[in-house]
Amino acid sequence: MPKDIQRGFGKIIMAASKEEGSEEAILVEETTTDWRYVITIEIRRILMQLRKPGQGKPRPTIRRVFYILASNGKIPKTKSAYRRLSELLGNARLGWKGYPRLYDLDDFRDDTRPEIEGPNYRKPKTFVQERVLGALYMFDNYDEPLWEGQEDYVELMVEKQALVRTFEVPAKKWQVSVVSNKGNSSITAIAECVERWKRKQLEEGLNVHSEYFGDLDAFGENIDNDIRKKIRRIIEINIEEGIEPLNWKGSEKWSELAKHKGKSYYDPDKPDFTFERIGLTEEQANRYNLLRLDEEPIKKLKPGSVKWKFAKRHGGTCFVVELDAIVIQQEEAFLRMVNDGVEKWYNYDIWNRVHLSLSEETMKKELYKRVKFKKLALKEYKLWQKW
Repeated sequence: MPKDIQRGFGKIIMAASKEEGSEEAILVEETTTDWRYVITIEIRRILMQLRKPGQGKPRPTIRRVFYILASNGKIPKTKSAYRRLSELLGNARLGWKGYPRLYDLDDFRDDTRPEIEGPNYRKPKTFVQERVLGALYMFDNYDEPLWEGQEDYVELMVEKQALVRTFEVPAKKWQVSVVSNKGNSSITAIAECVERWKRKQLEEGLNVHSEYFGDLDAFGENIDNDIRKKIRRIIEINIEEGIEPLNWKGSEKWSELAKHKGKSYYDPDKPDFTFERIGLTEEQANRYNLLRLDEEPIKKLKPGSVKWKFAKRHGGTCFVVELDAIVIQQEEAFLRMVNDGVEKWYNYDIWNRVHLSLSEETMKKELYKRVKFKKLALKEYKLWQKW
């Protein structure tokens, strides 16, 4: 370990009584940890150690990298150190904020996703009966595919993981996906989103629309802007590497910078992409009289701080209006907000043309052509209940 790092660890131990994540703790870590050495040398060494013959990239999670570094005394064992590591490693993957591009976007894995269940193994009789019941399910459980023939693909992005289930009802109605950025999307998560959106554009020829829903507060208001910046940087990286990028016109400012190395990346004749905050907005918060938390007048805030800038944009007061507020206080307004965000991209003329071929009646005709064992399936169902 370099001597300049060794000298500082006594100070970190002295600061252990301070609240984790406090400004004092962060200051100690900033002045005693050679973060540039950690990012450029130590992490590369870890990736080499984790690589196994014939298995390609190891793709560890950032949390695993943190535990290896902290266990070896390379960085402090604090939550603030983990956040700092995640931030700087993100910079080193995007090649911005003073860092060159040291790592590929897919060098690390993001496991903050819904858990994957292990397979459920069955005895032979149970296995067969369940498959027969699966066929029986077709007789009474068919939903017409609403997006068949449509020219657009829509998904909902929610700031809070805890609210994903709240979006389940409107999402199911429209047959759209819901993803969570968990308050601050990792580079891995955004890169995976961009790849998914690109597939929709390139392979299916669809316009892609990501509708964002988040809190209205000093930090939440800027999350969607941060996501936009990351998307734009990934587009630049794709162009630099000669990879087909996400086709996105972006904002007016971005349009002015639409040429990279003399070549415009945006093609107006190809499927487009939009990323838009649907809620919460201040107009919605005022219209529905949503509960404001932690109100602070601008005169009590530090000039130039994130909260101060927010208050300056919002009538001289810093406040928090959670997305939860509209869900709890104005449920109908919430459902209407989500519905309107999706419906504006839906073409009813296309649906009217394809509806007949997708109807339940058409499905039943196809079903009875191919499945002749409904009575047998019902008998198996009764046996399965008794077993």
